[in-house]
Amino acid sequence: MATLPTNPATGAPSGNKPGAWRSEPRITSPVDDRTSYAEDYLRARITCALGGRAAEKLVYGVGTTGAENDLQQVTEIARHMVLRWGMSDVLGPISFVAPQDEGLPPAFQHQPYSEATSELIDAEVRRIVEESHREADRVLAAHRGTLDALARALLKAESLNAQEIRDVTGLYDIPAHLQEHSAR
Repeated sequence: MATLPTNPATGAPSGNKPGAWRSEPRITSPVDDRTSYAEDYLRARITCALGGRAAEKLVYGVGTTGAENDLQQVTEIARHMVLRWGMSDVLGPISFVAPQDEGLPPAFQHQPYSEATSELIDAEVRRIVEESHREADRVLAAHRGTLDALARALLKAESLNAQEIRDVTGLYDIPAHLQEHSAR
């Protein structure tokens, strides 16, 4: 799995969701100034975005509504992986987006595929998100002590920069040249 850089974190509420911690910058559209993304990079972004929900379930035994935005964003990335970028072994290297529909809301887009293909697309999006969620669960369970140390530090300081996070967790970024390689 690709490694993502360490971003500052805050224990301040995320939006109007009390108690939701966030790491800045929040995951947004998978498209930024890069022109190409490796599949492992996109899966790492999905896994990281699901980390908050996985941590809630690990620590408290339940999920909350605090992950709503993260769930919307990971679903969008996974859908792009399947629909636009051919990152599905089941459906193959095919784009299922009609060129004239770019930028239109989903309700107004022409669906250039059958209902059976639509069901396969949905199943592949679900598979990608669920695999990433299981990975987030696995990583957090394996590093529960680190998660707890980070939580204690955020309770004390409310906000930590990237270096403070690395100091608390002992986790360090991979060199920039390797990050670029893993994100191509």
